[in-house]
Amino acid sequence: TGRKPSWEIAEIDAKDLSAKTFLEQYVNKRTPLVIRNETNAWPAFSLWGNDTYLSTTYGQLYVTIEHKLEAVPMDKAKVSLEDFLHTPYQSDRYVISELPQPMYKHMGTGKSV
Repeated sequence: TGRKPSWEIAEIDAKDLSAKTFLEQYVNKRTPLVIRNETNAWPAFSLWGNDTYLSTTYGQLYVTIEHKLEAVPMDKAKVSLEDFLHTPYQSDRYVISELPQPMYKHMGTGKSV
């Protein structure tokens, strides 16, 4: 509707956030927070931007997809990551399943968690 919320959500750069501050000021107080730049050092940040790498390394894994627009009827479908990456219609769909387990190795938990 274009209305702004009556509250602001704090933002902080990951390098400026300690685990203690995160727990005391945000988790314990149930206060929302946007943490910026936490994932930049993860291998996924650089590796997953390359469709060839994803297709070659993880193309055999399966993900669940659905249409981006709720008004467009489409049953959820299970496809290989390679098919998803190399199918012309992929821009109309997105992955809704959990990340396949073998891809976890490229992710971190972050220093603040």
